[in-house]
Amino acid sequence: MSLEARIAKLERTHTRVLRCPWCRFSLCSQSPSANNSPVEPPDVLQTKCWSCGTKFVIPIRGLNQYQREVADLIHNSHPTRQFIDERIYAANVWSLLYRSEVKAYEKEKQTDTFQKPSTLWREEKAKRDQERLQQQAIEFWSTQHERFKRLAKGPESFPIDHRFEEIDREYPSSGYNAKTDQLIERLGLEKYSQESSRLRSTIALCNGHLQTLKKREACEEVIWSETLPETAQEIAFFDLEKQHAIRGRVNGEHKGRIESAN
Repeated sequence: MSLEARIAKLERTHTRVLRCPWCRFSLCSQSPSANNSPVEPPDVLQTKCWSCGTKFVIPIRGLNQYQREVADLIHNSHPTRQFIDERIYAANVWSLLYRSEVKAYEKEKQTDTFQKPSTLWREEKAKRDQERLQQQAIEFWSTQHERFKRLAKGPESFPIDHRFEEIDREYPSSGYNAKTDQLIERLGLEKYSQESSRLRSTIALCNGHLQTLKKREACEEVIWSETLPETAQEIAFFDLEKQHAIRGRVNGEHKGRIESAN
């Protein structure tokens, strides 16, 4: 082995030793240096690990301005900030909720509920050493998360957490709940009819998506002091979808009664 090759090997080993377990797992196939990235600077976010100092870049090509701003808030704010700054906390939640709920809804109505066995098999097939590294990374992250939480000495919760609880109560994602029961009774539908069952299912499905959208809306009001247009549009879509379902079931039940009478 040449001297250059030996030096390169030592440098790689040295880098691995210095990285924390989370970086060894999450950056195993990435360069730790932002300078080595082939991607143009506008399409990457330069950041570092707050545990070991490893510098790396996050690809942000294809992300809109809001996604980029949230990525910067999350990765370039000290980890203690998420426990004392509601805006950083909301950014972390928003990043997990941001997607098109309408597209997901349309896909749910069309996609077969059964997944191909081969897909499940491929997902479960993983090397033991990678699983061990992943477990070490998760344990390290959890320990660091609790450490930063203690250092922050922040509040037990933020006002937005109480809003999340209100949203869960306002939009129950189960078809069998007091609000839906009252609606069916008010509409004059038979409690255990097929029409009632389909209405329960539609309302529950829409409410599940509305839960996500309303929580996203709450996060946006904290981060940007306004609701993003696309979020407002999707909320309106599901509100209208529920109204269409209610009118359709009422009309269907009314038509059925007339046919039975004849």
